[in-house]
Amino acid sequence: MAMTSIITPERTVDNKGKIKVEAEDNAMVLMEHTNGVLSHVQCGFNYFDPYGHEGEGQDKPTISIWGTHGNLQLIGYDWAPFGVDVATTENEKTMRESTKHDTYAWEEGASVISECMATGNEPLIAAEHALHVLEVIESARESQTSGKRIQLKSTFKFPVV
Repeated sequence: MAMTSIITPERTVDNKGKIKVEAEDNAMVLMEHTNGVLSHVQCGFNYFDPYGHEGEGQDKPTISIWGTHGNLQLIGYDWAPFGVDVATTENEKTMRESTKHDTYAWEEGASVISECMATGNEPLIAAEHALHVLEVIESARESQTSGKRIQLKSTFKFPVV
């Protein structure tokens, strides 16, 4: 189920000037997964962040995942987090993990796929995963239009990693 809307009907784009916004720029998606697990994603282009896209100085999470045996938060801007805070039932004190980027860069997906094609290695994320994400997006739009819950049909191999 989802609700989507356009909050900012016109946006200024650096190389285009003022443009009319035609696709949703605000969305809340509620999903029911296998075994009754529920999740929600809130996303949009209308949220103020004093740290900007670079996230320098940001010490708060932009993505949180909560489970029955632990939780984790990606610290910093969502596509380029600089740390992961983790707490579990075995270690309830939140610990900052994964603070090194090593060779990780969020925008290198095409490079990773190209390398896998050249070496014959299987990539961690397959086309089925991308198609599932696309179905979630299209189903969110259909749910907004119809006001109904939309049943997804696609699947992908899990866990991804």
